[in-house]
Amino acid sequence: MSTVRPPEKPVGVIGTGQLGSVLTERFRGAGYPVVAYDVDQEALARLHPDITRASNPAEVAANAPTVITCVTDPAAVRDCILGEGGVLGGASDQTLVIEMTTSSPETTRGVGAALARTGASIVDAPVSRGVPAAIEGTLSVWIGGEKEDVDRAMPYLAPLATDILHVGPLGAGHAVKAVNMMLMGVNLIATAEAVAVAAGYRVGLDAMLNVLNASSGGNFMTSNHFPRYVQSGSYRSAFSVGLMRKDLQVARDLAGEVGVPALYGTRALELYNLYLAQQDATADDDNMLIVPFLWKLLGADQLTEASS
Repeated sequence: MSTVRPPEKPVGVIGTGQLGSVLTERFRGAGYPVVAYDVDQEALARLHPDITRASNPAEVAANAPTVITCVTDPAAVRDCILGEGGVLGGASDQTLVIEMTTSSPETTRGVGAALARTGASIVDAPVSRGVPAAIEGTLSVWIGGEKEDVDRAMPYLAPLATDILHVGPLGAGHAVKAVNMMLMGVNLIATAEAVAVAAGYRVGLDAMLNVLNASSGGNFMTSNHFPRYVQSGSYRSAFSVGLMRKDLQVARDLAGEVGVPALYGTRALELYNLYLAQQDATADDDNMLIVPFLWKLLGADQLTEASS
């Protein structure tokens, strides 16, 4: 837990879904007054009674000089900041927006320009390591923005994360997050494929992961996700197929903007599209269900049977 003394004024949180609700609880536990808003009234109702509920994002900004936005996608970022009843309507020259959505640099710079006309500031600060790390306060955060604004954001990020890196100007945080998520998706798919090949030679999942994690082929998927969510049989990582597919699309779009073909990122995106084309698949399915789907696709019958 952070040793930084919380300010008397509230911190605002817009977006109280799986991640945002955890952030509100981390702030509350660190002694911060919190005012929150979500378009989903049921999500707001599930928050701790000490959390103040706002009727719209403008009300959050009017009552909290520092506002965290943690919504679903770039369109939701634009809506909650620039739309009717948005942050812009309640912002002042004291407002700092910490934009933690997995969004796009273009969106961040666009809302930043609009906020600047009121004197408000913004940094983009997307996170990695997921909901379990958020609960523990061990997120990784990558920040884009002016140093003065990044310094203002630091006390609010301290209760949430153990690794906080200022990676560049406004928008750089979202670019880094998109590229990281692209690599995660590629590594997840490549690990599932490698395990399937090894299984064809009667090398079990446990043995293959032991080899990979002691060798050059190891990655965060082999050391964390496969042991926690595949070996355990839970396939419950608290992150959805739909969000992963969205992140891969953002990364591919960014690659296109700078003229990089994104060969592997595109293939990963195509496989997620293929997953979601199944009759019973939904965007809310857990992201780790891509693994048994790929095993079935690859004809690794013994692995799909073991995972069911």
